Amino acid sequence: MAIIGAAFLAHTANVQAQFVPVPSGYEPRPPGPFYLGADLGGSLLQNVTIKSAGAKASFDAGVRGDITFGYQFAPVLAVEFQTGSLWNRMNNVNGFFGGIAEHADLYQVPFLANLVCKVPFGGGFSGYIGGGGGGVASSLDITEFSLFDRHHHDTDTDVTFAYQGLAGIKYAITPDMEVDVGYKFLGTGNHTWFDEDPALFTHTGPVYSHSILASFTWHF
Repeated sequence: MAIIGAAFLAHTANVQAQFVPVPSGYEPRPPGPFYLGADLGGSLLQNVTIKSAGAKASFDAGVRGDITFGYQFAPVLAVEFQTGSLWNRMNNVNGFFGGIAEHADLYQVPFLANLVCKVPFGGGFSGYIGGGGGGVASSLDITEFSLFDRHHHDTDTDVTFAYQGLAGIKYAITPDMEVDVGYKFLGTGNHTWFDEDPALFTHTGPVYSHSILASFTWHF
């Protein structure tokens, strides 16, 4: 019996050594001030004034995706750099581009610096609102009718000032990972494409886009 009792005590001590209790007051290391994020969603463009044609152009719903690198320098404030891409197709090209276009696609690549204010709600939820400015490289890609090549493309790129507003709701799935649903408004200055081609010359007013996106953010 003495041998059995000693073996039992030795086994108990071994099990206790494997499960060392966490000291009271222990907290996991909080994530660092930097973060990376990626988002994807839909994009809607308001009608765009084509000044060179004296008319307005409408666009189909498109897609927007972004990547973000940020630094949270205060409990509720962060600065970030953001870039990505938006795509929308003009839904009626009749009357534009000299009648030679089959369709036209607008690609926008913003490069923006944002200031974001984050407000915790509790229960892992938080809200944010912010804005920023920078530029956008916008490419107009025109697919032309052609006798020998039906899908001949002409593309021109214009770079202009851009600004953005954003807001959304975040949920922390771990201390250093968040998911969110947000809204972004992107506005640009006037654009000019194909200024050396009289048949395709296009001068527009500002371009305004509205996007709803789902995102993932990792803090480190």
